[in-house]
Amino acid sequence: MSAESELRAKLALEREFHPKLEALFREMVSTYAVGVEFHQVPRFQDRASAPLIALLLAHFIKTGSQFNNLTGSMLPRSVKPTGAELAEIEVTLTQLFEKQAPEQARLILDTTDRQAQTAHITAQNVEKDPSLIGAVATGLFARGLFSRLGRIRVLETQLPAEQAKFIEAGVLDPSASTMKKWVTQLDSRVRSAHANAHGQRVTVDRPFTVGGQSLNFPGDTSLGATIGNVINCRCSVAYDIKGIAEVRKK
Repeated sequence: MSAESELRAKLALEREFHPKLEALFREMVSTYAVGVEFHQVPRFQDRASAPLIALLLAHFIKTGSQFNNLTGSMLPRSVKPTGAELAEIEVTLTQLFEKQAPEQARLILDTTDRQAQTAHITAQNVEKDPSLIGAVATGLFARGLFSRLGRIRVLETQLPAEQAKFIEAGVLDPSASTMKKWVTQLDSRVRSAHANAHGQRVTVDRPFTVGGQSLNFPGDTSLGATIGNVINCRCSVAYDIKGIAEVRKK
């Protein structure tokens, strides 16, 4: 699958995920409005964690299932993944996503709780009528929360999609001797650090260097890459199909 085709698949998954995340955000705004009317700022790390984890996990699993056999499907019939290998990939991804969903939810809600507090403090400082502070705070909170919706939608689709490809490549070539290549969309929206990484090739087990940071794949922060280096990223990794096929013939 080309980078363009992969992007279309990711965008379709994002469009499906968007209204579900938006509905949860609307519930959070309603909860916030009730709380601040009584001068209490809700803590969403407590109130929204379970539904957000469930939403992310379902999205991760669906995304992973669409991307976890891209490489295998392009291999010659004689070296295609075995049933045992496909099962290993699926189990590995499920375990990864079950661990990852709570962590991603925690990061999202940490920011949300900071926004909630900031909105209430700002409203108290700018609104002189005490009866309107709750409404002003709710408006500020809603604006801040929904401004993040697109970025969250992109990252939480990019991450499991590229993880699925990465895990699959590791199973198909345990020696990790074949190559992977960083690929951008080659348009004006690509940030300079990612444009500079276009075409960079490393072995499957080695990270790319992008903007001076190490990433196993687009969206990866496991090696210390900052959020600014992964947010809104539309890049992808191309794995060496011929190289994996040759390794599997041996």
